Amino acid sequence: MLVNAGPLAQRVCEAVYLASIAMFGDSSPLPGGDRPIAIVEDDPGVLESLSFMLQTAGYEVATYNGAATFLRDDQGQALGLIIDQHMPQMTGLELAQELRTRGDARPILLITAAPSPSIHALANELGIERVLEKPLADADLFEFIENLRVRDDD
Repeated sequence: MLVNAGPLAQRVCEAVYLASIAMFGDSSPLPGGDRPIAIVEDDPGVLESLSFMLQTAGYEVATYNGAATFLRDDQGQALGLIIDQHMPQMTGLELAQELRTRGDARPILLITAAPSPSIHALANELGIERVLEKPLADADLFEFIENLRVRDDD
């Protein structure tokens, strides 16, 4: 379900969609087929924005408003995870550690408004693919998604 966004957000998403077609081609299969990309983010505006952008680009998306919701509702179907670091109750790194403890090796993109050397170091230890600073650059986000496509093809 697409969120109701304002005209500026719609123009941005249209530009992202056109850029994704230019980068990946409009006839290429989506990464994972019908497997979604999971977004775990406690900020409703960021969650809706990321979801809208990816859906507009043609991707299946599953959204979760926090780590507890993700752990409760995830069925292991997501091809990759986009996780916010600074969430109440459980941080993104704590969620990643819990997933790794459970044997879940799905690729993770950690997003944060306050990156630090300690966040990068722990993310590296946990095998997190990449740490990106908010606001996200579209190219970095779609690079992560393209890497999911390449992995899924292997």
